[in-house]
Amino acid sequence: MAVSLKSFSYPQAMPQLTRDAHLHLPVIGSSLPQLKTVQINFAGLATFERVVDQYTCLGISFKGTIALHPSNPAFTISPEALVLMPMVQRDGIVLNFSQPEQHVELWIMGTRPVTLAGWDSQGNHLSQSSSRDCQVTVSDRDTLTLPQQLLSLKNHNIVQVTLHSVAPFVLSELVLLRS
Repeated sequence: MAVSLKSFSYPQAMPQLTRDAHLHLPVIGSSLPQLKTVQINFAGLATFERVVDQYTCLGISFKGTIALHPSNPAFTISPEALVLMPMVQRDGIVLNFSQPEQHVELWIMGTRPVTLAGWDSQGNHLSQSSSRDCQVTVSDRDTLTLPQQLLSLKNHNIVQVTLHSVAPFVLSELVLLRS
């Protein structure tokens, strides 16, 4: 049985969210669990914009992150797509949530494994997920586009997630499933 979700567009007062953040609400009367989906693809940001509090109206803040069009074609999703990248590679990307999340999904691209770790409000490590290694050979470098990989965490008390890797990586999309 297929169930459709209604999409909600944010009002003109928040122009940075109109193109890149969507809230999908459950269909009233559905017998399925009542989850709301928040999906952000970062299209509403400007190139080289430092990403910190642009999504606080959705309960999300970032640390150590910049929006850009990748100069390396291996990290390009499409010519117009913006992605997020750590401002300082060794620090990674940190996302903080104003309310505990139960399901966090991040779409990433990287040549080496990227680790997504979740933390509770007391700073306790809850769980983690890592992408697979995508080694690039010299002959592939001019034509290779890295695959997007999904990293996912499920826990009822996630208030912070961190993304780290020993090599450059990009974050192309964030999805939260909320009850």
